[in-house]
Amino acid sequence: MIALCRKDRVVGVTKCVNLKRNTIYDVLKGLGIIAVVLGHCHPDMDVVRFVYGFHLAVFFFVAGLQFNDAKYASTPFLLFQNRVKSMWPSYFGYMTLFSLTGDLFYRLNLLSVSTTNGLNSLLDKIINNFFFSGSEILGGGMWFVPMLLSGTIIFSVIVYVSAEYIKPYRLLFTVLLSCFTGVIGLIACNHGYQYRFYTHISFLLIPIFLLGYLVSFFEKNVGDLLHWPIAGIAFGVFVYFTVGKDCLINLASSRIVSVYLFYPITICGIYFVAWIAKMLSAAKGLSKVFSFLGKYSFDIMALHFLIIKTIDFLYCMMIGDDPAKGAVFPCAYPGLWPIYVLASITVAPCIRIGINKVWARIKCFFNRVSDGEKRKV
Repeated sequence: MIALCRKDRVVGVTKCVNLKRNTIYDVLKGLGIIAVVLGHCHPDMDVVRFVYGFHLAVFFFVAGLQFNDAKYASTPFLLFQNRVKSMWPSYFGYMTLFSLTGDLFYRLNLLSVSTTNGLNSLLDKIINNFFFSGSEILGGGMWFVPMLLSGTIIFSVIVYVSAEYIKPYRLLFTVLLSCFTGVIGLIACNHGYQYRFYTHISFLLIPIFLLGYLVSFFEKNVGDLLHWPIAGIAFGVFVYFTVGKDCLINLASSRIVSVYLFYPITICGIYFVAWIAKMLSAAKGLSKVFSFLGKYSFDIMALHFLIIKTIDFLYCMMIGDDPAKGAVFPCAYPGLWPIYVLASITVAPCIRIGINKVWARIKCFFNRVSDGEKRKV
């Protein structure tokens, strides 16, 4: 286990920060990405309302848990830089793939509209993909990426400002500024205001980011804060509103139910799912499975619509159905939801692993060529 000792800026004492990757974080992301796919293909609206209540907010909560205060508090743009470095190649690659194949899927009657009209349109889309502004139907899940990036930089700046300019009350001001940002997000969503890169949703979820940050700041083992009686109460409250009262939270369309109910519903959902993640983390076999899905959650988010539409195409051909039915988005045959989910969470990671292996071989080849040229010289 690796530990980093630092002098805490708030209380002025030395604290040891455990840098070992917490399995619960990956398991929690694994549960979150399953919920994302399930929400896009399940025919039962009760299930959809249930998973929509927490599925995206979970990723902001985990981002807060993983925020390295010692590393990023004085360098707010470093975390953003690292996120872009890790996310941009995949985002640009996947979205460009969707730009190139969108018209093909339209011709196969798997999309109701063509996403590309000529070379100029294609070039325009590729340029937008380059700047995290892609709008491909098959890449619909990728809207979350620029929103997470903007949320990352907003929270990093909040922590930096509080640490550098308001040192005696740093933590208090971090909380106040984050809550104020959340209020801006609530007002924006409640009035239908929409900002570039879904920044209004980033504002809305900054308090969730803060919640994860505070949990990590005061209690490094998040599992110690998760107890079944509280989880049971949280589950009851969550189900009462999402299923019993038909409260649908849909962040993609800025639907938050109510400025008063959004955070209570979301936090209850996150607590319950985090407790489930704790239970799964204790089971070695299940822990490995869900942790694996969490590590590849980006790729599942990116590819699950493409996988679902491919299944629609194959199934439509197999049963001889009307080809036009395959254009229903996000899925043409909701009864196949178990296959959609299973295929998405297995095929997408396999594609990513395959890409990594091919890229490693390409790098190895060029390294050998480079070494050979140096020896000749």
